[in-house]
Amino acid sequence: MYKHNQNEHGYTLLIVLMISVIISIFAMVLIPKAMSTMKQVGKSETTSQSQDMAEMGVEYGYSFLQNIIKQARIEAKSTDPSLDDKNFCEKLTARLNATPFPQKKTMNENNKFSFQVRYSPTEGRTIVSKNNTTCDGFVSMKIPVLSTGNVEGKDSTSLTAYYVVDNKGDVLTTQPGQSKTPADPNSYPYETIRASEFKLAGQTSSALSRSTRFDGIVTISGNGVLSIGGNAWFNNLNTNSDISINFNGNNGIVIVSGNAYFTKRISLGGTGSNFICIKGDAYLYNSATKNWEWYTDVKEKAACPPTNQTVIDNAKYFYDINLWDINQNKLEVVY
Repeated sequence: MYKHNQNEHGYTLLIVLMISVIISIFAMVLIPKAMSTMKQVGKSETTSQSQDMAEMGVEYGYSFLQNIIKQARIEAKSTDPSLDDKNFCEKLTARLNATPFPQKKTMNENNKFSFQVRYSPTEGRTIVSKNNTTCDGFVSMKIPVLSTGNVEGKDSTSLTAYYVVDNKGDVLTTQPGQSKTPADPNSYPYETIRASEFKLAGQTSSALSRSTRFDGIVTISGNGVLSIGGNAWFNNLNTNSDISINFNGNNGIVIVSGNAYFTKRISLGGTGSNFICIKGDAYLYNSATKNWEWYTDVKEKAACPPTNQTVIDNAKYFYDINLWDINQNKLEVVY
């Protein structure tokens, strides 16, 4: 009986040893895999964090560029207003070349999280203009910015953001159709001319490089040329007059690079040689229905002179300087 118990104890010890060996073998196999998985999880987490930092750099780049654009607008408005688009493009280019991004931005005191934003003025920047090279007839500019996010020096993620600077005004490149529902002109920002009469005579020309509302009658005499960059609202408030614009002579031209609203009708006058060149939509207010309606006469009978390329170009490349900004809908981020 005593001998039988000794045998049982021996078997038990053998089983325990075998189980220990098996567990050790599994441990030798599984522990490295577990460690590798933990490292991968940690790396994935730091990669995600570094990507978040890089994306914060994109937001920072957006704000930084907006400030440069704002300063370029201010500088351009202080020079020849008839060349505001070209001036803006040139001022923006100069500021981009001369204003580097800060080298590094940290998110906490121990520098665990940071991002770096870089811009190379000679690589990747493209311009859309008359010749796609100079600022003459400027339309838009694409600016590439490299953003790199870092986490404790362990991992980094780089991406390239492409910011497009263009004009937010309602400026069209083709003649529109009549199906478009007009926006309320009160929804647009205007610089208002409150004089009872705005008059151009002889060879006089006036270029207003921003959306404008005229609260008095506009009179164009002789070869007078009125150019408006952006939207125009001819809103003659004089109750004794039923005319918004009066062409008093021949060869007068009104150019609007956005939409044009007429509270009252237009008197074309002359011998059919006066023109209203509107690149956007034209609307006439119907006081009976209190609605804005398509102004057919303006778009068809007094459209841009087809043989005068200078007039056509002025309408196509003349924008509201206050509305140059980054187009959020065209932001492209490449990972």
